[in-house]
Amino acid sequence: MINWIKEIQKYNKTSMKMLDVGCSFGKYIKDMRDYGGFSVTGVELNEEMCKIGREKFGLDIRQGDLLKQNFDNSSFDIVIMSHIIEHLYNPRETVEEVYRILSSNGLVLIRTPNTATLEIKIFGKYWFPFDAPRHIVLFNEKNLRLLLSQFGFTTRKVIYEKTPNNIILSIKNYLIDKKHHKAIIDFFSLNNYFLLALFTPISFILGLLKTSGRITILAQKNELD
Repeated sequence: MINWIKEIQKYNKTSMKMLDVGCSFGKYIKDMRDYGGFSVTGVELNEEMCKIGREKFGLDIRQGDLLKQNFDNSSFDIVIMSHIIEHLYNPRETVEEVYRILSSNGLVLIRTPNTATLEIKIFGKYWFPFDAPRHIVLFNEKNLRLLLSQFGFTTRKVIYEKTPNNIILSIKNYLIDKKHHKAIIDFFSLNNYFLLALFTPISFILGLLKTSGRITILAQKNELD
């Protein structure tokens, strides 16, 4: 996430107030505060994660749902939602709320699985990001652009992420379903550097072809009439 600082500052060079929705214990916003000079706030459902972020890193983390925080209009210059929107029963209401709490020309950065991926054609029902019932609604560049535009955002940049995580965990889903030996299943781990090295070139190609399994979208608030 720290790599996005320069990209963010292309569109807004002013002093930045940042909100991370679903921030866990605040790793991203801690980095943004420490290395990017941002004023940061987090929202997190898990009270224990909030406590860790507050006590260990001195972060302002609010416990609960974004829709219940009652932030003032134009409270933030950028809102981050990293692998959050797919968990929401009400993504439209959330995007609308993000628009309200963003300042003029504010930015929203969304990371989420991408359904327009070759990975689905390869793995089918075993594709890891299906992840029911945790993932409620899944997106791709087309429908996420549309959703954002309906609530007054213009998409500024789309990145197709080059990560092998989905591939490794989708294979693991298949092995679990087929009841393979536990040692084989355990081999397919994100801590297995051999597999990460093996599948990273494939992920890189999928990213270049804009058909990888994860996307990041940076969008900017338009002022509506």
